[in-house]
Amino acid sequence: MRIVFPDGAGCVQHPSELEPLRKLGQVDFYDGPPPDRATLIERLRPAEAVVLDYSEMDAEVLRACPRLRFVSFLGIGYNSCIDVAEATRRGIAVAYTPDYGATSVAEHALAMILALTRHIGPAFVSVREGRWEPGRFTGMELRGKTLGIVGLGPIGTEMARLGAGLGMRLVGWTRRASPQRAVHGLTLVALEEL
Repeated sequence: MRIVFPDGAGCVQHPSELEPLRKLGQVDFYDGPPPDRATLIERLRPAEAVVLDYSEMDAEVLRACPRLRFVSFLGIGYNSCIDVAEATRRGIAVAYTPDYGATSVAEHALAMILALTRHIGPAFVSVREGRWEPGRFTGMELRGKTLGIVGLGPIGTEMARLGAGLGMRLVGWTRRASPQRAVHGLTLVALEEL
């Protein structure tokens, strides 16, 4: 079997992590995205299985891969990168990682909230420029503040958990509202109210 990583993969930190796949066949690991579409197709052409991180596989790219039988997307938005209908027509199975990045994305969102409410960016610039203005960058506490969450899939649910841990009031909206979605004390509201 020929397994191709055409655009690197953030989840591979060391080449030894590819050893289990090498037991299945040849692994072509490209460290970084292809510079252009032609290079992407060249990398993918011999593949029977693809582990995709960033590149797009539309109908033209899929047609250029006659041996391809499986594509695994390292994330949740696979249908924006892979022409699933064309893959299905060609008998190519498509897989994704349902909860991939939920914690990382929620933690990053929380970091941005903290940076904004604590004025981290302006404070950094002030100190870097040799000024010390402690009264200017007091910020505010998040405890007791309201955190509005649009979407309560894995990322939104993790964001609710983090907000609850900070003592925030949680309100949220989701397309598939149900009592099970009201996690960590979150109150479901209409999108317009949010």
